[in-house]
Amino acid sequence: MEYTNPEHSQFVRDMEAAGLEVEHYRGRFGWEGPAVRVDDLQDALGATKVECQVEPTGRGYIVYPRTYPHRADVDRWVRPPGGGPAYPILRRERDA
Repeated sequence: MEYTNPEHSQFVRDMEAAGLEVEHYRGRFGWEGPAVRVDDLQDALGATKVECQVEPTGRGYIVYPRTYPHRADVDRWVRPPGGGPAYPILRRERDA
């Protein structure tokens, strides 16, 4: 998968250069994008200067770029009817 967000693209390049397998992750709060699973946080955090978010998984960690609504691969944010937290409508790459 290709990402339009420059921080996502840099994260992917950095993780691949470090020999880590990148996956597309759907995380908490509607976040979606590249991520790696590691046992040792420094394997991922030491391989990039991109700000990262870390989630413990019980058997290691999942690490992904920390992005904000104005910088993420998001078309717009939507608040559900009746209130509640807003969620992103993500950009999708069209099939070639």
